[in-house]
Amino acid sequence: MALAKLLPEFHPRPWGRRSLAPLYTIPTDTAEPIGEAWLSSVSCRVLCPGRSPSEGTLGELWAQMTAAERGSELAGLERFPLLLKFIFTAEKLSVQVHPDNAYAQRHENEPWGKTEMWYVVAAEAEAWVRVGLKPGTTRAELQRIFGKPELEDALHHIPVQAGDAVFVPAGTVHAIGPGLCLCEIQQYSDVTYRIYDYDRPGLDGRKRALHTQQALAVARVETPEAGRVAPMRLALPNCKAERFVSGPYFVVERYRSESVCELTIDPRRFSLLVFCSGQGRVSAGQSGLDYAAGDALLVSADSGRIAIEPTLPTEFLRASALGVQGRDIAG
Repeated sequence: MALAKLLPEFHPRPWGRRSLAPLYTIPTDTAEPIGEAWLSSVSCRVLCPGRSPSEGTLGELWAQMTAAERGSELAGLERFPLLLKFIFTAEKLSVQVHPDNAYAQRHENEPWGKTEMWYVVAAEAEAWVRVGLKPGTTRAELQRIFGKPELEDALHHIPVQAGDAVFVPAGTVHAIGPGLCLCEIQQYSDVTYRIYDYDRPGLDGRKRALHTQQALAVARVETPEAGRVAPMRLALPNCKAERFVSGPYFVVERYRSESVCELTIDPRRFSLLVFCSGQGRVSAGQSGLDYAAGDALLVSADSGRIAIEPTLPTEFLRASALGVQGRDIAG
């Protein structure tokens, strides 16, 4: 297997949208606003031309992949290591925080916590995120304002526009504002501790639970590594390539191209390609798959070199997991 296409799963959210343009047509089987399109859930359907079976779930495919296909660093992982999503916001998300590996393992029976990165695919005017507590906020002050509206004012307010990237390590108190389409790259975890939710009802009409005790246990008052990240230019013919994040748990790069460009796949780890705009075809040896905006492809670690052949100007992200998923990184 060189290439596989991941079909998105759509998840309703009370803060979501009724239009997912320009990436998707909203599913016809839901009357609720869609907030997230999961691209690499283990239950996502996968198309693998040339492989038997050619269809299944990502979890089934991961169990069948060889060490060479997974990559030498990731061969021993029982669970697929990265969860990628598109997030569509019509309203503010809750103020929340995620645990690190150690807390998730001790208290949630999960192998990993949740460090994440957001890439802004599209943004309305004056769109924003809030990431990390302002300097001088003490743990006692944080505890006093938990669950209260003033918690928002204690967070760094970051205006964002299309093309921005924001890093959110585990333990960082954060919120996502309205009018955004984000691509979220994260450790494979869905553990979220809500701190403040604007007294908003969930889709069932009831107020959603807050998780004050857990959030206080994992929230960090200082997160200097959190916030907007500046891209580092990479040298690649026929393509504008930049790296946003290089660790501790994943690498994320952005590519923009109007002509054929080639990428080398690291044999230590598979790659996920997420197309934010454009149209064309990805080729790996004798295998090839067409792509359009909103598509996600898994590229096996043993693919060597692949070619991206745009028929329309294309922007995509490449995400790769690092082999330290089960350990917390000191400092």
